[in-house]
Amino acid sequence: MKPANSTRLPAWLVSAALLVVGFQSLVAAGADFAEVPLATGKLFIPTNWPPRDGRADLLVFFHGHPPLVCSDLARSGKSAALVVVNFNGLSAAYATPFKDTNLFGKILAEARAKLAERAGRELAPGRLGVASFSAGYGAVREILKQPRYFDSITDLVLLDSLYAGYAERDGLKVVEPEHVQDFIRFARCAADGQARMVLTHSAQVPGGYASTTETADAILAALGLARKPADGVDASGMGRDSTADAGGFHLRAFKGTGAQDHMNHLRHADAALALTSLPARE
Repeated sequence: MKPANSTRLPAWLVSAALLVVGFQSLVAAGADFAEVPLATGKLFIPTNWPPRDGRADLLVFFHGHPPLVCSDLARSGKSAALVVVNFNGLSAAYATPFKDTNLFGKILAEARAKLAERAGRELAPGRLGVASFSAGYGAVREILKQPRYFDSITDLVLLDSLYAGYAERDGLKVVEPEHVQDFIRFARCAADGQARMVLTHSAQVPGGYASTTETADAILAALGLARKPADGVDASGMGRDSTADAGGFHLRAFKGTGAQDHMNHLRHADAALALTSLPARE
């Protein structure tokens, strides 16, 4: 069994991930957000900053073209400062840096300091969302291992982004429990109403390791939830397959096995972000 953070994506999925860099967003980042460089990643501050309640609501997004992620957030109707972190490579490129258990804290501290500087006053920590697309889950998996971060995250969004290795049980391949255990813990918190978690997946099958469908099934089994069949298309034109909801946990499954089907989970992330507890845009 090959560990999840060392798996190689099929060629079409690698090509799809590379398209993120060149994809042209419908809304340029500069139109709605001010860009501020960070030691790791970039901070995008909404033009209507600071919020009236004096809190620094923050969304940290792993693996997405910044103008596109800004557009997704704006179209979701939610308002938060945004940090986008991109590394060259697959899931290991995201997992390895965050084995430094202080890195995520440094990103948060620097982003909040920049926000306070922009506001001209101290801001209390607000909602903290973490989101990933595709290989970005490697960072999220490492972050969730740390209790101080796990407990501070209010919203988790995985956009066709949760893969895992296989283990063998009774002669059958199953999702490696260690690779999804912290995602399951967070899903349970969400189902109990203590947080929000939005999980989307396509029907692509990587072959050598567990797909986003299989990892979603593992989470649903742990929660004791069954899928509800869905049909037709959503507002973005993506073909619906099934849904599952419990408390603050929301699964949205879509049809399609190709590169564009995978990319659509990033292009149309606004629907998933709209289900979070991030504050509505004023």
